Amino acid sequence: MRNAGLLLVVFVLALSTLMVLTSCARKVAPTPQALQGGDYYSHHCSPCHGLELGGGVAPALVGRHFIEEAREHGYDNAGELYEFITENMPPSAPGSLSTEKYWAIVAHILRENGIELPSNLTEGNAGGVNIHL
Repeated sequence: MRNAGLLLVVFVLALSTLMVLTSCARKVAPTPQALQGGDYYSHHCSPCHGLELGGGVAPALVGRHFIEEAREHGYDNAGELYEFITENMPPSAPGSLSTEKYWAIVAHILRENGIELPSNLTEGNAGGVNIHL
């Protein structure tokens, strides 16, 4: 009986966490680039950051905490986030992906956080895509 109560508490906490993570990000229309970025993310990023960007051995890339951390570390727009990712990811081979793949992954991450994107995120327009709640 005790185990059933503990199991119920764990289930409720897990469900609450999931609801908070999903409610933080409003849904925005996908762009072809962000959709392609989802595929690249699944292959290159999800082993550490989780399939749904919820974290794993590396931090979550979705939700209020991610946005606050990005801003706290000085990543106020898509261009600054792109620079961080290209210089540091993947940890075993930073900068090893193509420019196209990195921009698509950034677009995917930002879209999953409810941030409106231009149809094609690039160096020329990324400074105008602010990371916000």
